[in-house]
Parts: sequence; C-alpha cells; structure tokens
Amino acid sequence: MNKKSKKHPKEKIKEAAVKLFSQKGYSATTMRQIAQKAGLSSGSLYNHLKRKSDLLLDIHRDFIDEVIEKTKFSEGDREPCEEKLKEIFKTFMKAIFENKLSFKVLLEQETFLPPAARREVNKNTQLLKEGIKRIIEEGIKRGEIGAMDSKMVTFCVFALCNYSLRWVDPKGSYSYKDLGENFFEILFRGIGKDKIAKNKND
Repeated sequence: MNKKSKKHPKEKIKEAAVKLFSQKGYSATTMRQIAQKAGLSSGSLYNHLKRKSDLLLDIHRDFIDEVIEKTKFSEGDREPCEEKLKEIFKTFMKAIFENKLSFKVLLEQETFLPPAARREVNKNTQLLKEGIKRIIEEGIKRGEIGAMDSKMVTFCVFALCNYSLRWVDPKGSYSYKDLGENFFEILFRGIGKDKIAKNKND
C-alpha cells in the first residue's frame, strides 16, 4: 500500500501564508497565524522562514525564471518570433492556472517587500520586459512582425496576462494553452473582420 507523500513544511507554510495574505492582507497577517494555519509551532516556522517578505519573494521566483528563459535567443536561433511570443503567453497562463491565488497575492502585496527584495523583483520584471521587447524587435527586423512600437506591444502582453487574474477560472472550459493561444492571436493577428478572414484563407 502506497503512502501519500507528505508536503514539505516550506510548501505548507507557503500555502497557509498565501491564504492568509489573500483573506487578511499581508500587513495584518502575523507569523504566529501562519504557523497555526500550517499546523506548525512558531519555533518550527522560524526554522524554515525568517521573514514574511521571503514568502512573497519565493512566489515571484517560482515563475519568473521560466518565463525569462522563454525570451532568450541562443546563437543561430531561427525559431519564429511569433512562436516565442506564443510560448511566453502559455507560460504566463500556466503560472496563473497553477498558482492563481499566489500570483494575485504577489501583485497586490508587492509594495510590502523590503527594498532589497523589491529590487530583485523589479530587476527580474525588467529583464522579462526587455526579453519580450527584444523578441518583438527581432520579429520586426526579420519581417515577421509589422513595424510598431515594441515597448507598447510589451506593455500589451503584460496587460493581457496580468488582468486575466481578475477573471480566469482554472476550472473553466479553457486550458492555459487555449488561453495562451487566444491571447497570442488577439495580440498578433488582431480582431478585425478582414484580418480574421485573411488568416482563415492563408
């Protein structure tokens, strides 16, 4: 008979903290409450967590590295830029589907991060924006994307993904891949009737 694998204390702590941050807010949640919610003693909690802010930083780190990796070009990389953008949308949506509450907490409570942690978050976010902007600029250079303001397109990518937190239902009829594909089509192809007809005929 196989026994269910037990969650690592750090995972239990993160899950408990995310629920409490969502319900009570970051500043109103105490370390003692996190320990109680996770089923740990306060002393045990401090063996795994020194500061509340470390939890927000962990949430950020959980997804940012994977998305940044999708923006990189290796030497001789000829993968179409539209495929790279599509993968970025899917990776964003996957992170939201798997950790929607964590993602929401991070965006809403980010201002509570101490200066050093906020610098790390800002640095990584900037790296991601620069990576997406680089893909768009490379696509324009190759003739795969029409000439436009690459910075504005990058903001549109972030807006589509971040706002989806308000309405996406991970248990709904769309998978993260479906949403990633749809977001890409809206951004890359547009929604004009003539463009949709043209795409169907291509």
